[in-house]
Amino acid sequence: MARGKWVLLIAVILALAAVVALATSPSAPGTGDIDSDQARDLIDGGIRLVDVRTPAEYSMGHIPGAESVPLSDLASVSAGWDPAQPVLLYCASGDRSLTAMDALVASGFTQVYNLRAGIVSWDGEIVSGVQTAALPTEPPAVSGLPVVYEFYTDW
Repeated sequence: MARGKWVLLIAVILALAAVVALATSPSAPGTGDIDSDQARDLIDGGIRLVDVRTPAEYSMGHIPGAESVPLSDLASVSAGWDPAQPVLLYCASGDRSLTAMDALVASGFTQVYNLRAGIVSWDGEIVSGVQTAALPTEPPAVSGLPVVYEFYTDW
């Protein structure tokens, strides 16, 4: 009988040690908000990067390599994605991408991340799809006429 108590005691101690080890072991989160540095690490690792802003917002500037999938189109477009592939979402301030993250998780995606505070928190490169006019190489000719500057005032 004494031997049975020792075996039971050892089994209980091992079970408690296993529970403590599982509770304190570091693990990669499956979903959640991340900061710019964490996002950069995921991008460098080849994560699917999705901009859920409007096409106009996307063309004004986006993170290099980002796919433009407006929030309104996310459900239909993501139906063709592999739900096991990690996805990083961002928008302007983090609200739409948080909504998008919840939608992807609800549809079975297991690794979905939201860039906390959106593209305004991004401290990396931003590329633009908007063409800019080339600056003139010659200075403007002096005509001697007065110059009027308009500062968006109602005259």
